[in-house]
Amino acid sequence: MSFDGVFTHAMVGELNQTLAGGRVSKVNQPYDNEIILTIRANRTSYPLLLSANPTFARIQTTQIPYVNPVVPTNYTMMMRKYLSGAILSSVTQPANDRVVNLDFTSRNELGDQINLRLIIEIMARHSNVILIDTSDMTILDAIKHVHPDQNRYRTLLPGGTYINPPAQDLRDPFTGPVEVLTALVKDYPNETVLAQQLQKTYQGLGKDTALGLARQLHQSTDSDAEFTAFFKRFETPEPTLVVTAKNKTSFTAFPYIEDDGTTTQSFNTLSSLLDFYYQDRAERDRVQQQGSTLIHVVKNELKKNRTKLKKLQQTMAATENADEFRIKGELLTTYLHQVERGMTSISLPNFYDNEKPMTISLSNQISPSQNAAKILQSVTTS
Repeated sequence: MSFDGVFTHAMVGELNQTLAGGRVSKVNQPYDNEIILTIRANRTSYPLLLSANPTFARIQTTQIPYVNPVVPTNYTMMMRKYLSGAILSSVTQPANDRVVNLDFTSRNELGDQINLRLIIEIMARHSNVILIDTSDMTILDAIKHVHPDQNRYRTLLPGGTYINPPAQDLRDPFTGPVEVLTALVKDYPNETVLAQQLQKTYQGLGKDTALGLARQLHQSTDSDAEFTAFFKRFETPEPTLVVTAKNKTSFTAFPYIEDDGTTTQSFNTLSSLLDFYYQDRAERDRVQQQGSTLIHVVKNELKKNRTKLKKLQQTMAATENADEFRIKGELLTTYLHQVERGMTSISLPNFYDNEKPMTISLSNQISPSQNAAKILQSVTTS
């Protein structure tokens, strides 16, 4: 299951029950796209993870240890400035969307109370964590800045006005079934096709959730009652890890009707379920990202060094001929009176080698003195 709208609904309920009324004691950013707020509530400190990772975006309390960077980022410093000591008043979700609002009350430098909202948008590569001042909806900072050239409809920059993500014309399933639900179930006897129609009708249904709902509806004689009962179970979740016969794992807020060969494992909380599910995956993803960065750096350095090596080899090859160029240049200068313009070569006695004749190539386009200068220049350039 993906972290869809209905799972978000269940998580919001869990976080409200656990964290509402708590105070922020620490703010850390162990990774570029993830921030952890340590919230002290009910005499317990809860590390609250808000991840804008493109693959594993989510919100949960976590017990997985993180190593924080030695120097905090600018975003971390901004979060600490506004949220240190702030009280979490509520956790809400607008219209079953994959958006969670954490509302805080804090005090500014003058001691006046201010209302802040930390928003996590769980939207794959568009995921973000944004802090706003609710008095005028001004963006104080975002973990990912979105410029106008990236998104014309909606920029996310400090000082700008926060605009909600584009709304979908779909129904919130927690408000109850649509009037045509029974007809939909009859018209689409194939559970996969019915699941697709449910996703086009209701807000926040992931593929697994829609398929689980479709199976429940097909096995029930009262579609409306079954629909209501299905979504009521998200209010009292039974966190479940699902392992298919093909050894693929997923997570659900409660057990769905599954295919044969599927096994399940229960957890006490949704957050502990996510810790178990994401721990290895998220770590592998981070290692892969860091490895890709290192490989990119190594490849660039290797390319540069290969270019340098090629130039050095060319220089060394030219250096090997330097003595020959020097001797030819000196011979040509010494016997310059024997050279006539238009000659393409000349044989002169080499006084460095017992007067043995040495043939020197010449250009018939330049004068004898220019030929001598050109050969001597080859010595200095090599």
